[in-house]
Amino acid sequence: MPRRSSVPVPIPFESNARTQGSLILKNSPLATENASVIDSLEAAGAVMPFQTTVPEFYLFPAASTRAWGTTRNPWNLDYSPGGSSAGSGAALAGFATLAIGSDMGGSIRIPASQCSRYGYRPTFGRVASGEIPYSTSGPMARRFDDLVHFQNAIVGPSDKIMAGIRPRLDFTLPVPGCLGMAPRRGLGRRHRVELWTANGFKFALTWPWNILNRYPIVDVPLGVVEDRMPTGMQVIGQTFTDLDTFQLSYNWSRLRQPLFAAGRFPTFA
Repeated sequence: MPRRSSVPVPIPFESNARTQGSLILKNSPLATENASVIDSLEAAGAVMPFQTTVPEFYLFPAASTRAWGTTRNPWNLDYSPGGSSAGSGAALAGFATLAIGSDMGGSIRIPASQCSRYGYRPTFGRVASGEIPYSTSGPMARRFDDLVHFQNAIVGPSDKIMAGIRPRLDFTLPVPGCLGMAPRRGLGRRHRVELWTANGFKFALTWPWNILNRYPIVDVPLGVVEDRMPTGMQVIGQTFTDLDTFQLSYNWSRLRQPLFAAGRFPTFA
């Protein structure tokens, strides 16, 4: 991907990290410089016209705050878009093509699932976004191809962040070697997997996948559950195997096209 796009793309991004979605910090000093991920987006030609909502201190999988009220899911206004990147997920479900989010315990992946979009939680340090080991910025997009281009715009080290991984990793399209690929073995043997049931819908949850920082994870659209609400699934790689994770996600994005053609929408309700 060229470092600067030929057509500027509007990208919503999360509320300022200095206020963290809270009125408690409303009088905090203004930032004196951009975050490194914002520098990367501007260098690639992105236009960022507005900020999106988050719950206070990013600590809830939804967004209902004293500052901005309640953020609702465009698929069904009775539901949340998820969080903590709630505003980014809602923007993608409604009108945006790309959005930036941050993820520690699911803050990109939850809204991606609940808004039928793609979201990527990079390996910590792959995107130079901070020094907190369990938190990272990452891309969200309507299409997998756009997710890849977005990731290429923000990936790489920065002089502002010591934790950035070198060298820069390029994500290519089409993803090479993806056809016929099977997931690597061993992850299920090392980590406890629990089955949960909610409203008749079963899903697997492995606790380390949500919080440990070395696993690259892509959340991809899956189908719908009750009340026509979208759901998604996580494609989880081994330690630092970002490209393997993208290979499987690329396969799913191509398989999904005939599944969702002609107005069809798979249901798991």
